[in-house]
Amino acid sequence: MTQRERVIRTMVAILAVATLGTSAWGIWKSLGGTHQNWGMFGFEVVIILSAGFALAYAMGKITQAPGLALACIAGSIIVSAGLGLIATSMGVSEVLRNPIFLARIALAGGFSVLAVVEALGTCARAWNSMIKGSVLAVGSLGVIGVGLATRSSWMASAGVLQVVLIIAGILGLILMGAFFCVGVHMVIRAFEITTSENSPT
Repeated sequence: MTQRERVIRTMVAILAVATLGTSAWGIWKSLGGTHQNWGMFGFEVVIILSAGFALAYAMGKITQAPGLALACIAGSIIVSAGLGLIATSMGVSEVLRNPIFLARIALAGGFSVLAVVEALGTCARAWNSMIKGSVLAVGSLGVIGVGLATRSSWMASAGVLQVVLIIAGILGLILMGAFFCVGVHMVIRAFEITTSENSPT
């Protein structure tokens, strides 16, 4: 085992243990009250199983498509964490402010980063495409978010100025949408580059 693999597996193990720690709260929340919430309990079981698969990876039991395995673990944690809280009749806004949910989002983000590191390996061209694509995609979404958050102020203009701002906003939205698509394509391309360079000639 190389030093790089050892570091990745150690980090995966730490994230898995932390995920199991959040499930202690989840199990208590779903079964500890006067009325058991079996919906939330079921999603907690999925999170526990996901952490178990992460520990299996850390121990070297998963050797095929490890990047994809870590990505699936991250996705399972995010979806189960959200649906588990929704099963308690929480609203979406409450779920998004819940500290445990936010902690699990952070843990899933850690698994996602490690999945990318595992998948891209040491391929410089792939990392170059991944970084540029990520910056482009996230940056364009940020610009769109700022525009939507401040639309009430620039929509308050009157007359010709309002028309100009609306047209500029629509054109800007189209442009940012195009940048987002290009960014996503570059991210996908990063994995294609890694696959092609690792394929036997």
